[in-house]
Amino acid sequence: MENNNHEMAPWEYDIKSIKKEMWIADGIFGEIFRGKLLNSVDVALKCMNLADEETFIREANIGRQFNHPNVLRIIGICVLPPMIITEFMNNGNLKRFVQVNSITTAEALSVARQIASGMAYIASKSIAHCDLAARNILVGDNIENIKISDFGISKILKDGQHYEQDNNLPVDWSSPEARKGHITSAADVWSYAVVLWEVYSDGVIYEMMLKCWSIDAQQRPSFNSIREFLSSYSPGLIEPLGNPIERKQPSTSILSGERTH
Repeated sequence: MENNNHEMAPWEYDIKSIKKEMWIADGIFGEIFRGKLLNSVDVALKCMNLADEETFIREANIGRQFNHPNVLRIIGICVLPPMIITEFMNNGNLKRFVQVNSITTAEALSVARQIASGMAYIASKSIAHCDLAARNILVGDNIENIKISDFGISKILKDGQHYEQDNNLPVDWSSPEARKGHITSAADVWSYAVVLWEVYSDGVIYEMMLKCWSIDAQQRPSFNSIREFLSSYSPGLIEPLGNPIERKQPSTSILSGERTH
């Protein structure tokens, strides 16, 4: 990434103003570290591979337009080396969090609502996330502070749609039509249900998952309707997580987009 006579934008940071501290994780497009800015603010540093300039620019441009309590805030970027600077979420990703922590039914419902709220906001910006998974949902100080992250393969929708065969789409989380190159917000709804399947098992949420897994994308609920649906329930109306109903992952035929007879 060239930097000849580069004039820094207000949201750009010089590498000298960033302190890289502890390694956190590897990602598809680079490594993630905990760090600090000169003002001692804790941040996460997404250090991008030099070969992925297009991904770096896309994620930075898409992510910095968001301003929502359930979407990870991009603080700024560093051009050389390419790095995206975000707020730091000290409890890591949701998948790891639920593996080591017990959560109540009320907390499970809160997480489902928070993700739906963040995704409704993202959809309102005509953006399809395309990589919604528990590993890309972060937990802050507690389970009531959930934020959606990772917009490296997100797509800008035109008239609600985007057509592109993208080999980076995560197959196990992607809807049948998205894997064929037809991407809409309804594809994210499918992925949302897979996220819930990854970590939860209560009755109300499972019934909603089935609706989100409709083969017909137009029959899936919108994120706004999901948010309203979940908001109408109180924890007392949901089966305790300690007594989950029997549930099944979508069959191979459903995940492949084939219909069973």
